[in-house]
Amino acid sequence: MLFHKCYIWRFFLLFLFLFKSSYLWSEQRLINASIAVREMYDDNIYLYSTMEIDDFITLIRPEVNIDVKTERMDIKGGITLNVQRYADESQLNTTDQIYALTASFLSSERLSLRLNGRYIKDTTLETELIETGIGLIRTIRKNYFFSPSATYILSEIDSLTITPFYARTNYQSPDYSDYWVSGVNLDYRHLLKGERLSLIGQAGYNYVKFKPSESIYEGHYHNCQFYGGINYLFSETITMNFLMGLRYTSSKMAYWWYPFIILYKDKTVGWVANASLSKTYERGSLTLGARREILPSGWAGQLETNTFYIYFVNKFTERLQGRINISYYKGEYPRPMGMEISDYSYHTWHIIPTLHYYLTKHLAIELNYSYTSYKSTIHSDRNTVFLGIRWEGKYLWE
Repeated sequence: MLFHKCYIWRFFLLFLFLFKSSYLWSEQRLINASIAVREMYDDNIYLYSTMEIDDFITLIRPEVNIDVKTERMDIKGGITLNVQRYADESQLNTTDQIYALTASFLSSERLSLRLNGRYIKDTTLETELIETGIGLIRTIRKNYFFSPSATYILSEIDSLTITPFYARTNYQSPDYSDYWVSGVNLDYRHLLKGERLSLIGQAGYNYVKFKPSESIYEGHYHNCQFYGGINYLFSETITMNFLMGLRYTSSKMAYWWYPFIILYKDKTVGWVANASLSKTYERGSLTLGARREILPSGWAGQLETNTFYIYFVNKFTERLQGRINISYYKGEYPRPMGMEISDYSYHTWHIIPTLHYYLTKHLAIELNYSYTSYKSTIHSDRNTVFLGIRWEGKYLWE
């Protein structure tokens, strides 16, 4: 608790510093604040339980985002809280927290620096399930991410970016393994003369370390991957990105099989990919994409995950706006069961449409429906729907 209070105060003091600093604010500062009050019905609050339990949930979601700019610097910070109060299952009452900070600095005409940081405290049924499709029994999850980067312009048509990173995930439940990830990525881009096509080469390395839990004694893995591909601008509104490559993964895991410890070593080679097609137009945007990658998880192992997604945003009228997110995940990894190795896999679907109707410039009614289908050792479905009202205001200082 003390840690979280210190964390909140640090962000608060950072915001005060940004607003009081005459050096940073020599150009422009923007604050975007909002608060939403929602009433939600969830027909399967645990998702993975064989006995479905439903409940009504009251949600209060305040959010503050700050963007400050000078000629050479751009700093963005955000705080989001999501207070959840259950009508019947009050032991699940919680407050999700998201803190984010992004800073970019143009050091010279050729060198630009960037810094990304994020802290999330929520449950395994929130951001982890939405972003990765990985399904863990409901428990509190804390995720830390930090990544500096530097981009150097080698010439008018060549650039090189280096991005080291560090991430850590902690689970409240002893059934899952906490883990941390560190590594570095390199990205080289060459712009052809037509200025529509860029050739891309990427290389990356990451090391993942798992902490002991109820199921694992110890474990880690090394992962190297290499991509090649293109970024093509069909027009000012249509962009395609396509990358494909190979990975090499070396893992060493020691699992509990009471009263024994089973040592599992593996070296694998596989293919990885990242492709997307985006279209923007006057009233909205459409993005189609697919990824194949290696992800760590609280299951204590590397997951080979395939993801397909569709994001659609549209402004139907001046007052009515909508969006829909559709995603599908298929993941698997080999894990020893006794003295044998079995393939463990999961399939996850998300379908999330949302409508916003603006009563005034700053006040809107929200209607959201979310469908989740999760299939592994069991098959569970979850439906949620909420109706809410949201206020948003923007304030600009020059």
